[in-house]
Amino acid sequence: MSIKNAPTIGTTKNAVCDGPKRSVIACMMDQVQKTDGIDKISPQLYIASLDAACCSVPVQIVAFEPESDFIVQPWMAGSNVSELKKGQTAVGSKITAKAGDKISFFGQEYEVAGKLEETGTSYDNCAF
Repeated sequence: MSIKNAPTIGTTKNAVCDGPKRSVIACMMDQVQKTDGIDKISPQLYIASLDAACCSVPVQIVAFEPESDFIVQPWMAGSNVSELKKGQTAVGSKITAKAGDKISFFGQEYEVAGKLEETGTSYDNCAF
């Protein structure tokens, strides 16, 4: 899942975003990028599915930006999961779905492109 068409905000007069309509994420990334010691950044958006009524499995859903990502995609490549296409998701090792299965989040069905190798982190319980 990709972070595209993020919510935009109008012209603002605050320290985070000052200018014409820009996504909240873009404004925040600009500020973080200016911080001393930061070499590269990539946004991730986390959505928790707290209730099985909204989703086929209760997990954290993580959207990332493929163009700037340096965390999720190398992990996917190491797990033999190729680039995700629209309507596909990759799942962490503790998610019960496997490649080819269909899972749904908030009424939208996704094909599981692959299962990622275990990391021992919370990413093992996420869908990307």
